[in-house]
Amino acid sequence: MDTDNGTNGVNLNELFYIGVVTSYGETPGTVKITRPDKDDRVSADLPVIQLCVKDNQFFHMPQINEQVLVLQLPNAGGKGVCDGYVLGAFYNEVDTSIEQNNEVYLLRMKDGCYIRFDGEGNIELHATKKFFVTVGEQVRMNKGKGRY
Repeated sequence: MDTDNGTNGVNLNELFYIGVVTSYGETPGTVKITRPDKDDRVSADLPVIQLCVKDNQFFHMPQINEQVLVLQLPNAGGKGVCDGYVLGAFYNEVDTSIEQNNEVYLLRMKDGCYIRFDGEGNIELHATKKFFVTVGEQVRMNKGKGRY
């Protein structure tokens, strides 16, 4: 993976790398990454790519000591790299998926709370302690077909 491919003289293995989350950055939504392949050099604060960030938001941060894939952009000046982004975490031999069904959407927290959508019309919600619901005007629960 040592080709230039229009990256201003920077090798692709310098642009994409696997690192480890060292700490959360000063700005919400950022982290510092350690590069084991570069003598544990620590990055500046890097933004973590999110699914949605405008009016509808989905916020999720990788955990400290979690492996992530990072993209560093080539420096417009022609040498080295500059800004970067954490593209996300990935499963590996150590951190394996607890869900075996690829059709499922699952959000599970380390305390055991989870929301599981099975893709067949079922949603499972589990709280290990308290469950709060706040509604501005009305609560309605119906059996039958939904709106969409």
